[in-house]
Amino acid sequence: MKKKFILIILAVLWLSPHAGQAQRDTLRIVTYNVLKFPGNAGAERIKYFRTVFRALQPDILVVQELETATGLQRLLNETMNIDGKDYYDAAPFLNGPDTDSGLIFNRDKVDLLAATSIRTTLRDIVEYRLRTGKVYFNIYSLHLKAGQQIENQNQRAREASVLRQYLNDLPSGAAAIVLGDFNLYGTYESAFNILTGEQADNDGRLFDPISAVGTWHNNQLFARIHTQSTRTTVLSDEGSPGGLDDRFDMILVTAALLEPRAIWILKDSYAAFGNDGRHFNKSINEGKNYAVPDSIADALYYASDHLPVVADFVVDQATGIAGTREPVARDYHLIKSYPNPFHGSATVQFTLNRSAPVRLYLYDLLGREVRRIYEGELAAGEHAVSLDAAGLPAGLYFIKGWLGNRPVQLKMLHIPW
Repeated sequence: MKKKFILIILAVLWLSPHAGQAQRDTLRIVTYNVLKFPGNAGAERIKYFRTVFRALQPDILVVQELETATGLQRLLNETMNIDGKDYYDAAPFLNGPDTDSGLIFNRDKVDLLAATSIRTTLRDIVEYRLRTGKVYFNIYSLHLKAGQQIENQNQRAREASVLRQYLNDLPSGAAAIVLGDFNLYGTYESAFNILTGEQADNDGRLFDPISAVGTWHNNQLFARIHTQSTRTTVLSDEGSPGGLDDRFDMILVTAALLEPRAIWILKDSYAAFGNDGRHFNKSINEGKNYAVPDSIADALYYASDHLPVVADFVVDQATGIAGTREPVARDYHLIKSYPNPFHGSATVQFTLNRSAPVRLYLYDLLGREVRRIYEGELAAGEHAVSLDAAGLPAGLYFIKGWLGNRPVQLKMLHIPW
């Protein structure tokens, strides 16, 4: 009896929320290409997304191939805040030149600090600055150029160069997660090596948590991590057929997230959701799927021609911000916008570390440009420009633009009733 009593005490200590793990939590992060949503039979696909997200239970969901702000709101309200849940929020929709990214997060666990577009020659990459407790981290959502032709590979390399330069400007030890649809065919591609290779500045160097080195395309050795395509025929949403034979979707991280610190990835949790490794060049729901029930395999088949990628991240509040400081840009400092709330006009104040072209715009929460604040070249030093918002309805707005070659961090402004 004495031995049993001791074992019970040990078990209680191990499982107790007040034991050694008391200040640790886990964030489930999911990236998903939602196939030109809400167009292309979007209304028909809502129920399938709902089934997928019920199974995944993400704390942070990042999606690509959004077409409109309405699409993001539909995912939030019709697939996430359901079954009695009301704790999910969405980041502001940033409307770029092509399809866009979106982020939905559990506000009980995560705070959104900023959302910023990083412009490339094709689609914008979006930086989301986040905090959980006192731990800061960044998420970058991208959708690189598609296609296997050499010119498409070169385009991906150019887009990757823009991101790597941006990431290298983060402080050493910053926690950054880069995810989305990379459209890469293997580690031989220049874009992959730009993102993950040694450079003079390695603050922004990325790592593949599962170290899958090789040619992923049409290679059965990588069958378990293929994410595209979930079908072998064309459906009404016009997604790509061909069966699962490409690892287009993935999650990469900076070095700070590879080892137990303030926040780190559980490498064994990384998965192409629903891929059992037995559906190489097949539809995800062909025959028996050994990773998920038939209902989920069917939902993955009909929801999109991509599979979601999921990974869990451990957060240690006791460690805190060490190694995961809130990143700041080096080319400029945005001081403030005042007054806030405001009526009629406001002042936007910032400092340039060097002379640079400046473009600043005011956007509403649907991602629509509603005012041009400033366009022109400015010298190094402190500057203040006027924002004329006369005639705009009450509500929340944000500043978007570029100071030099750096996107402006989102700044929320409020016009009260």
